[in-house]
Amino acid sequence: MSKSLHIALCDDDPIFLKHITPILEQHLEACNDLDSHTITLFHSPQELLDYKGRCDVYILDIDMPGMNGLQLGEQLNINFNKPLLLFLTSHAQHVLVGYHVRAFRYFLKDDFHNKISCLIHDLIKELYPPTKEIKLDTITGSRFVRSNQILYIQADYKYSNITLQDEQDKVWSTQSFKYWKQTLPHIQFHVSNKSLILNLEHLSNLNGRQATMSNDEVLEIAHKKTKNVLQAKIDYIRWMGRQ
Repeated sequence: MSKSLHIALCDDDPIFLKHITPILEQHLEACNDLDSHTITLFHSPQELLDYKGRCDVYILDIDMPGMNGLQLGEQLNINFNKPLLLFLTSHAQHVLVGYHVRAFRYFLKDDFHNKISCLIHDLIKELYPPTKEIKLDTITGSRFVRSNQILYIQADYKYSNITLQDEQDKVWSTQSFKYWKQTLPHIQFHVSNKSLILNLEHLSNLNGRQATMSNDEVLEIAHKKTKNVLQAKIDYIRWMGRQ
């Protein structure tokens, strides 16, 4: 399985970029778990927003003039589905704010070089989660299934109904819908309305609010979620291309 990592590094301070880029490059070169890597430098938020591609992780300086790093992170959250955002700051108090942008990590600039090795490990783990079996708890006991066997999950009051590949009957799980939202890998599963989680692997077509699954079932997604579901499917296909 080929593993690559494309990092966007955005900072208006050329001295810091010149200092940190070779250090980051050195750690990436030394990582045995990566087959390839790319670092793309951006000197302003607008330069990054004008970039046409998507990166695996965005390392953003909070302290930039005009649009700051947190505002840039908010815009990236709009443009992409669950981007990995990492913030750098020279001020400790900034680490305590801005969690609404769903940051992957916050670091103080002075200490960032000491954290790079662990960060790369965490990024690989996040981008390439190991395949594992998922435990389903039912009223008759427990069973294990692979994530790709799940087509979708629907809320059923405090519990949930799970539709599995090659099984006609739904599995009634005593695990809550909230449990599945927190447990399932976000790159593969997407909350498509307040009571539905789709497995993007089995999403074969999206026409407006109508999501057609691999078993030919058609499910309705929330109107405000249509663009997010489409972007999530695109991101999933891109992620699968790295496997």
